[in-house]
Amino acid sequence: MDLEGKDVQFLYRTVVSDYKRRWQYGDYVFTSAVVKFDEETGLVKTKNSLYCLQGNGEEVFPTLREAARLRSGRPGDYSSRPPTDPDVRN
Repeated sequence: MDLEGKDVQFLYRTVVSDYKRRWQYGDYVFTSAVVKFDEETGLVKTKNSLYCLQGNGEEVFPTLREAARLRSGRPGDYSSRPPTDPDVRN
């Protein structure tokens, strides 16, 4: 998979409610790539789902390795600042 030069966004957060009952309150969710985000309404569209965001979010810039840890359910402490040199990221 070649992601060089790509800006891929996804959501990673805890569930408040899920009308489809896929997840329970407090479960962590790591979505597929974000297709569209409407800041005014808080609606986020991914390939297969529509999410409504609540509260203040935080934008983070994990490395590919860190994103893989998130996806496998192992949260960590990730930089909230974009990298200054893309060659430094692992």
